[in-house]
Amino acid sequence: MSWNKRKAMLAMLYISAKQDWRIDLYQLMKTIFWADKLHLQKWGELITDDVYKQWKYGPVPFNAYKLVVNLPRDNCAIDLRDLVADHERDSLTIEKIKYELSQSEIDALDMAYEIFQGQDFNNIKRIVHETEYPPNQIISLEVLAEGDEELISYMRSQDEYKMALGQ
Repeated sequence: MSWNKRKAMLAMLYISAKQDWRIDLYQLMKTIFWADKLHLQKWGELITDDVYKQWKYGPVPFNAYKLVVNLPRDNCAIDLRDLVADHERDSLTIEKIKYELSQSEIDALDMAYEIFQGQDFNNIKRIVHETEYPPNQIISLEVLAEGDEELISYMRSQDEYKMALGQ
């Protein structure tokens, strides 16, 4: 599995567009995590194909975090439009972003956003810590599947298929 930088950017932009482009970094990371987890559990694949690591304050999409962590901040809020070229910034709309996302990805992002919208740090932390993941380690897809044997079997067969195709 290789990280899909474009899809991760689109997912993060979609979420931040719902808040007039400014979003708390912690809320963003947990929303992306939750959306990826929901999409995996329903469709057998992540939206972003990111690697998730369990850090002190919960799971983090590692590559997405590295992409946005150094963006300018106003307190903890970042403006995700800083990820796009200046000439595209003013014309960026949620409709343009949605065009490149599937309906299942949009649904998962919307569900995750609804869970974390307006929540403070402590509530978000409580929600994401309901499931304990191994500290300071990569969280496997099998762990994110939460014991769903059918889903785990499907993911393994997809991995074998991709390996056979040399992907």
